[in-house]
Amino acid sequence: MVLGVEDTIKYAKKFVNDEPFLVFAGDTIYKSNTEKTVARQLLDAFNKTNSTTICLKEVPIEKTKYYGIVSGEKIDDGLYLIKDMVEKPDVKEAPSNLAITAAYALKPEIFNYIEKIKPGKGGEYQLTDALALMSKNEKVFGVKINGKMYDIGSKESWIEAFIEFAKNDDRFADIFKN
Repeated sequence: MVLGVEDTIKYAKKFVNDEPFLVFAGDTIYKSNTEKTVARQLLDAFNKTNSTTICLKEVPIEKTKYYGIVSGEKIDDGLYLIKDMVEKPDVKEAPSNLAITAAYALKPEIFNYIEKIKPGKGGEYQLTDALALMSKNEKVFGVKINGKMYDIGSKESWIEAFIEFAKNDDRFADIFKN
């Protein structure tokens, strides 16, 4: 049985000592467009809200079927109070084009919601389902990242990420000379 990301997070419970913690999916990397890393952007939003906060990005509506998608209320520049979220909705059912990017600042209360969910989309236990449940009882926020996310789980995106990062690395300067 495929258990999903939520199962991995469940095993962190004994290590976080009832404190907030960050989760970044292993098949996703980020390139910030600012001096602040994506982790710093996420932490700043978490510190501002003192609530579970997830990184978001806008995606074309036809790609919403590949992501967890949120609906919410914009409360500040790039900051949203999340009302609901759904994992990989059909395009016609997507509540917005704001996608979850697999980076989370989680309060330890998430473990209570993980315990309550059942297998969801694809038969997996979805962290999105636990977060959606949490958003019904507690404030959950999303912050649009100022940067680019790479899902390096696909060959094409991995190559794109490698090339983009290599172009900005002096060790590879000769390869990219025009």
